Amino acid sequence: MVAASVPSATEQLGFPFILLLVYLVMEYARPANPMGIPFLISILLFVSWLLLNKKIWTPQIVCFFLLLATIAAMGPFALNTFAIWWGFRTMAVQLLCICIPMLHHITSLRKTKLLIYALISLYTYLAIFAFLHGGTGPGGHVGDENDVALALNTAIPFAYVSILLSRSHAKKALFGAVTSVIILSVVATFSRGGFLGLIPVLIYCYFLSPKKVLTGIAGVCVALTLSTVIPEKYDMTYSQRLSSMVAEFNGEEKGTGELRREHWTIARQMFYDNPLLGIGFKNYPWNIRYYQTEEQYESIGRSLGGYAAHSLYFTVLAELGAVGVLIFGALLWYNFKDIRWIIRVTKEMAPQPDIVAASGMPSTHPQLRESMTYARYYAHAILAAFVGYLVSGIFLTVFDYPHFWLLTALLGGLKQATAALAAPSVPHAKARGEV
Repeated sequence: MVAASVPSATEQLGFPFILLLVYLVMEYARPANPMGIPFLISILLFVSWLLLNKKIWTPQIVCFFLLLATIAAMGPFALNTFAIWWGFRTMAVQLLCICIPMLHHITSLRKTKLLIYALISLYTYLAIFAFLHGGTGPGGHVGDENDVALALNTAIPFAYVSILLSRSHAKKALFGAVTSVIILSVVATFSRGGFLGLIPVLIYCYFLSPKKVLTGIAGVCVALTLSTVIPEKYDMTYSQRLSSMVAEFNGEEKGTGELRREHWTIARQMFYDNPLLGIGFKNYPWNIRYYQTEEQYESIGRSLGGYAAHSLYFTVLAELGAVGVLIFGALLWYNFKDIRWIIRVTKEMAPQPDIVAASGMPSTHPQLRESMTYARYYAHAILAAFVGYLVSGIFLTVFDYPHFWLLTALLGGLKQATAALAAPSVPHAKARGEV
């Protein structure tokens, strides 16, 4: 095995990285008066990317541009051109001014760790805020209970792997408390879609744990705590809330589950009528009146106009058509491919000490071994966060929320950092995706 470079602890963070941290505070803390700071940050980060001499062109970045082109192509033909314009503007700012610069400026493990710690801090604030405000967040994409639950589900894996990566008992206890608080707040939202997203995240974390018995005991303790501290909401207990989900989807009770079925039926019909590019981004609520049947009017008792499709997947299907579905699917494919690459490379570059002793391989530098371990666990955390997002997104219209796009950018940065650590054991330029 070829010796790799040892990461430096004296790397300068740089002004663009500081801007990204401020952006995250604005995006998740949601101050009441942002004073135009997010707009200024977007411009500065976009300019910082344009001025870079060497740009990275990953498949994900290509998908970003294809997605924007798909949205723009339907602009003149959408029923509500104003809605599609604002949707395009939102996605353009998110992708061009935040995610692409992030992928370029977070290309070291030190910056990746700092960004993840910042996210954990912000999600802890969000969890405490939601618990103290009946499960609702400070606003925007972390406003209502469902949105808060989805956001927190993407945070749990990062807090959990921080327990595994911490050396001192104090840090392990701190991140253990943070993980418990976030899980507690997900339950406190009473979001049924949030609960469905929480389960696979917790299962992933359990199988990632090297001490499964201890993790299981801790999980039981957290569950018992939740059963005693979570108050009733909507005049029902948490277990009653979850059981109502099945009853609504089976048509046995009236509720949002039944409405979602009707929305998904309409979204499919929109796709059948506009299979290539869809009806236009952000145009689902404006097209419902042309698709809601008399039977649906009688069953529901009102118009569904103005409401979202209540599903990530049906929203993409109806508004972006087959082209949008293929682009989103390509993003998922390349993300999972990059995660597998990081896990494989970090295992090869820094195998466990018992494997080294048994095989007679040269011992890896301790600092490099630690860095590779961080990279591997962060890759697992990103994958678990994607799982939480994708499962919770079954019931929520969250395509333009920042979670998926920030995770994609964070993954891109982590891959560049891993490639830099692994050089020259892997083809450096090819792994980094530079041209």
